Amino acid sequence: MDELSLNAKQVQADLDKINTEQAWNLSEELAKIAQTTSLTERQLAIAPVAYFTALGQLDALKVAVAQALEAGLTPEQLQEVFLHQYAYAGFPRALNGLLTFQGVLQERKIEFQNNLITAYDKQVDYYQLGEKMLSILTQRDMRSITLNNFPGIDTALKAHLFGYLFARDQILSPVDRELVTVSTLTALETVPSQLRSHLTIVKNLGISKAEAQKFINSLKEVNAQAVTKAQEVLTAVYQ
Repeated sequence: MDELSLNAKQVQADLDKINTEQAWNLSEELAKIAQTTSLTERQLAIAPVAYFTALGQLDALKVAVAQALEAGLTPEQLQEVFLHQYAYAGFPRALNGLLTFQGVLQERKIEFQNNLITAYDKQVDYYQLGEKMLSILTQRDMRSITLNNFPGIDTALKAHLFGYLFARDQILSPVDRELVTVSTLTALETVPSQLRSHLTIVKNLGISKAEAQKFINSLKEVNAQAVTKAQEVLTAVYQ
């Protein structure tokens, strides 16, 4: 065997080792943020809040926010739900949700300080953080992939959504954030591909099929058709 063939074999062996180590590292990192328990009442209360915000149904949202507070969601966590939703439902819906939430706090005379809120740190490479987080959540190395073949979208998703927002994990966990997204996409009804991607992440994060069904089914009385569509996607993900 000539030297060139030997070198090629060594390069491939090195690449295989790197790939194996990377996959192992992603698996280890996922285990650190996965949830090993059933969804809590606090987490189930995220569903109607995100759903009504996504559709701009503010009267129903007021009731959902009050119920979420009673279920254990803190004002800081609820505020974060609306922040996370801007990426999926848009700023107008997210801002209206936030204003409705603030109105509920005023009615209930609830005051809170944003002690947990992390400001955007210019010294942090959020793009790199987001690339790593997205890789962990999807269990796929995303470093060489430009999302949607569009650098602008790639930067927005990796740097701000999966970087900056997911870095605020002292407020909402990765599971919490994905639940917000699943409820939002369920409300929109017409985005099955995106819903499938995020339900896959929910599955990766340790949430069982039964628990995911329970979360989505909590919206059945609100919109049975939307729930049926979401359950079809869920079934395909967990098959």
